[in-house]
Amino acid sequence: MGVTETFFERMFNTDPSEIEILKREESKKIVPSFDPTYDEMGISWGAETHGVTTSEYRKRELLARSCTISGPNDQFIQKYPGCRESILWGLSPEIYRSRSAMLKIRCGDGFSESEKQLLHITSKKDLNSLPFVVRHRRCEVSTMLGEYGD
Repeated sequence: MGVTETFFERMFNTDPSEIEILKREESKKIVPSFDPTYDEMGISWGAETHGVTTSEYRKRELLARSCTISGPNDQFIQKYPGCRESILWGLSPEIYRSRSAMLKIRCGDGFSESEKQLLHITSKKDLNSLPFVVRHRRCEVSTMLGEYGD
């Protein structure tokens, strides 16, 4: 289940009337911060989104980590706007900016009000089955991959 034995025992042996909210420091000790199953799902989704293999997406993810630098108050700052996405798409910053602008023209700048309402009431797992979401994703991917020119 991706949890430590200690956490599982505590969860299993706690009476429902005695459930407690763990403090951040306490939860760090018994709740893992990394879930390999969730991570793999994210990698698969990212690879599909960017039209590459999972192996290629992992390489790009590693490269994209160089986009953020630590700023004041431990805030992360991108080196330049679109840095991470340009790397994930495998594009230079200039081409990424050009295709991003084209994306808004070709695919629209979002969804209609009725589509937004439908998005709001649709479960997360079913979002990608909505025809207008599929159409928008296809348009986005084909534009970013340059299938319509720059």
